[in-house]
Parts: sequence; structure tokens; C-alpha cells
Amino acid sequence: MTRRRRALLLLGLAALLGSLAASSVRRREGELRRALGPSVPVLVTRAPLAAGAPLAVARPVLRALPRRFWEQLRRSSQAAC
Repeated sequence: MTRRRRALLLLGLAALLGSLAASSVRRREGELRRALGPSVPVLVTRAPLAAGAPLAVARPVLRALPRRFWEQLRRSSQAAC
């Protein structure tokens, strides 16, 4: 087998295995998204805020969080109050 033929064979094999890996990752990602369910926007801060404190100090950011985790956090924060 010539070097050129071996290089082409290895390149084709790499492309085939790469596409198989990509399809596997896509399938797993889809399964995970279905298992987590829809996401909701949640306001997240870098540090805890005192009542009446300006938001600029804590640098708030909107993040997407799966709804089922948000519901658990909401219940635990209501129980703490």
C-alpha cells in the first residue's frame, strides 16, 4: 500500500468516525434536553443582596435554568422565609 493510499484511507476513516461521534453527541444532547424540560429565565447575582440594596452592586445576569430546578429552588427559598 502506498503512502498516498494509506493517507487517504486514514483520512476517510477519521471523517467517518468523526461524523459518528458528532451524531452520538447530538443524540445525547437531545435526550438530556428532553429530560430536563423547558428552561426559564432566572436573575442571578454574584453576591447575596440585602433588602433595598441597589442591583448594580451584585451585577445581576439573566441565565436559563431548567424549570424543574427552578421550582425546587423556589420552594426551598419560600420555606426559608
